[in-house]
Parts: sequence; structure tokens; C-alpha cells
Amino acid sequence: MVVAAIGGIYDPAPGYEGESLVAGWAWVGAWGALGLRATTSGVSVRGDRLRIRSLWRTRDIPVAEVERVDTDFYDGFLLGSMQLTWLRVVRFRVEGQWIRVWGLTSRPRTASRLACRLEAACGLQPTPRARPRP
Repeated sequence: MVVAAIGGIYDPAPGYEGESLVAGWAWVGAWGALGLRATTSGVSVRGDRLRIRSLWRTRDIPVAEVERVDTDFYDGFLLGSMQLTWLRVVRFRVEGQWIRVWGLTSRPRTASRLACRLEAACGLQPTPRARPRP
């Protein structure tokens, strides 16, 4: 997106020369900022803190408040009420509420492995995991 926007700035369509310069650079800035933020997304456990960093928000949670780590079917906002059985998302149960980490969406086996590693990093007892439904 950034490359396409820069291409449009330096080689605009006929009739748009000079008109889209500000909008083009704003588009480049927005996509560039989003790309940089995406490189820092993820989950980390440092000491007694669990940091969940997504594109839009960063949460710091005391590890002592994490009750469980599990996976769930992916049902992103574009899918409505439909669930994808071939994608799983890692989630944390904190004070009775589930927090999904959309950046940790992957195939069922990989998501289960991530959940096991995060469980161990949080000092939780291993949770028996059911095989993902087909």
C-alpha cells in the first residue's frame, strides 16, 4: 500500500497532477505507522507482567490475574457469527473475562502449542486440550 501510494504521488493518473499530493502522503503515513505497529504486536511475559500488544491497544496484566490460557475458533468481525474451524486464536482468561489475542491467530496445532508455552510462562498448571473439531 505504501509503495502504491508513493507511485501515485510521483506518477499520478492524467488529470490528477498535484491535486493528490497531501492525501497521498497522508495515506503513506497512515499505512507506514500501521506497518510499524504491526511489527511490535504480540504477547510477552516479563517478570510478573503479561503484555498483550495489538494494532490498536496495549494491555499490561499482572501474571497473577491470568487464570487460564486456551484457544478458540476464529470468528473475526468480517465473518459475523460464522466460525472458521481451520483457524484458532489464543485467548487469556483474566478475572473471569476472556481476552482474545487476534495477533496470535494460526492453525489449530500451532495455536495450541503457543497456548501451552504461554501457560508455562505464566506459571499455570497445564490444561488438557481437546483436539480441535474438524
